Amino acid sequence: MSWEDIFPVLDNDKVARYQAEATEEEKARLREHFEVERVVNQRQTGHLASTSLFWKPAWLRDPDY
Repeated sequence: MSWEDIFPVLDNDKVARYQAEATEEEKARLREHFEVERVVNQRQTGHLASTSLFWKPAWLRDPDY
């Protein structure tokens, strides 16, 4: 088992495939999950780090993110 099986990794290929296949409703729902709540100590940089506190649904009957 790879750590990517637990922590999803969105590389450029996966993002491009999602953008090509997702409906507008799915894209809007994803944007809600990743909205920026606050920026701490903003600086000009070449890198961006992001965190999130939500996780995949625990119940199989719930839709995946």
